[in-house]
Amino acid sequence: LRGIPKLQLTTTSSEKHYQLVAYLYDVNRFGLAKLITHGVATKLNKKTNSLDEFDLELVATAYDLPRGHSLMLAIDTEDILYARPQHYIPYRIEIHFGEKNLNKLTLPVSR
Repeated sequence: LRGIPKLQLTTTSSEKHYQLVAYLYDVNRFGLAKLITHGVATKLNKKTNSLDEFDLELVATAYDLPRGHSLMLAIDTEDILYARPQHYIPYRIEIHFGEKNLNKLTLPVSR
């Protein structure tokens, strides 16, 4: 991996303000994971319970994935390293899948 991984999701939120944090891990053959990179994005003043395209760029990385390892993407709504959205109220996020709601992780791969 060389560059900036990008994540595109189709989401709905129960609140106007919400945040997503994405973590990209290297998982070895024993199932142990090591963080490669992460990213965070906050949406403000969105219409509640309506479909929203959520674009998130992870931190640029230069990482060689060892042979036999796999990648894992984890998504959360908060991380103690980042401030919560203004006027924080607990909220529910849905990530939609299907023909009309495509989600995509783009990895900058070099060989």
